[in-house]
Amino acid sequence: MIIAILVECCRHLQASGVRILPLLPAVMVLVLGLRTGAQAVGLPYSQVVNFQSWCCRHPGDLNQARIAAELARTPGGHLVFVKSKDDHASEHQWIYNDADIDASRIVWARDLGTEQNSRLVTYFAGRQVWIVDPNPAVAICEKYYPR
Repeated sequence: MIIAILVECCRHLQASGVRILPLLPAVMVLVLGLRTGAQAVGLPYSQVVNFQSWCCRHPGDLNQARIAAELARTPGGHLVFVKSKDDHASEHQWIYNDADIDASRIVWARDLGTEQNSRLVTYFAGRQVWIVDPNPAVAICEKYYPR
């Protein structure tokens, strides 16, 4: 992207009569130096590990995809409560739903305790209800039985 912007800037400067050819090698060395320096200090990465960005170096947490695939093979609709993560710095997000939540086969929701969960269970009556603990390395998905 930086190179595309530089090329466009060079085109405009050239069209305006500014002679950029002598400056081009210095500019390219500067861009290379900035890019190398940015990588050395962890930029352009906005976080230590950003699993939701194009600039990832790690594959991310595949537990949600694994559980969604298992539930997709199970007939009927599903309501899945996800417990809170112990590691609040984690970039792994679980609660993503389709635009039409009511028509989705799998509905993901945060575990908000028995009273709040029971409201969703009532609203999504007829669905199998599950609870997921995303904290272990291999997340655990079990049938949900409110106490």
